[in-house]
Amino acid sequence: MTDEFFYGVTLSSSHQSETWDPEAKAEYPRSNKLVIRQALLGPDAKPDELNVIQVEAMSLQEAVKLPVAVLKVGESRHVRLDIEFPDAPVTFTLVQGSGPVHLIGHHLLGALLEEFEDMEEMEEEMLDEEEGDDSQFKEDENKRKGAGKRKPNEDEDNEEGEPKGKKAKMSNNAKGKAASPKKNAKK
Repeated sequence: MTDEFFYGVTLSSSHQSETWDPEAKAEYPRSNKLVIRQALLGPDAKPDELNVIQVEAMSLQEAVKLPVAVLKVGESRHVRLDIEFPDAPVTFTLVQGSGPVHLIGHHLLGALLEEFEDMEEMEEEMLDEEEGDDSQFKEDENKRKGAGKRKPNEDEDNEEGEPKGKKAKMSNNAKGKAASPKKNAKK
């Protein structure tokens, strides 16, 4: 189960950079994910000034620095981002302009590792119980199979979809033989 919290940061000329790194501050080991939904200019942003937000995050092999938003009063006061960062740290920097630029999103916390360990133990116990239940079921099923072995039914269908009994009778008739008399016929 995950917990979801609001995340927001404001970048300006007086506060140009912010690093999201919950793992460095965490008291309990949990998985973290940051989702940035939107970047928007504050109401006191300077007209005709470009505000460029850059993000630095880890890729598969190395750190990557890329601009994620370019905002300008009169052209674009906000941009929808929907960017997910599964690994910390992530650094947001106002590389051009004086802002203020607000980044808004969600911080998702995974379950505590202790909870995962408890869940694994519970799953193992449940599997052990199910195996015990299954073995009892199999024993009962084997007893039933051994007690009443049934004979193949003449009226069952064969591979061609025809009843076995009828095919046998037809093949006898085709050879010119009469159908066999019933064993329990009255005399």
